[in-house]
Amino acid sequence: MFRACEAGAHGSDRLVAVKVFRLDLTPEQSAALVDRFNAIIDAGLSHPSIAAPIAAGLERGAVYLAQEYAAGDSLDVVLRERGPLPIRDAVPLVDALAGAI
Repeated sequence: MFRACEAGAHGSDRLVAVKVFRLDLTPEQSAALVDRFNAIIDAGLSHPSIAAPIAAGLERGAVYLAQEYAAGDSLDVVLRERGPLPIRDAVPLVDALAGAI
């Protein structure tokens, strides 16, 4: 995670998560991925179960996506640590994920 200053209406800093994708892509494929991310950003999608995308770009050959920061563990970490979830815990989680999709 990085502390990033975004020039917003109030000029305030905010904490964001930056995902860096180091993929074996051609420059054209990297540019296409950035374009796809930017299309998602431009669509203005919003859902309580989605960390909103803020910015995307290409830096030193790596594609990045900045999103609002959400404190918590990722799903893969939770599943690795806790194993299969009991149905009473899994159903609300699947419902939230389905709503986000």
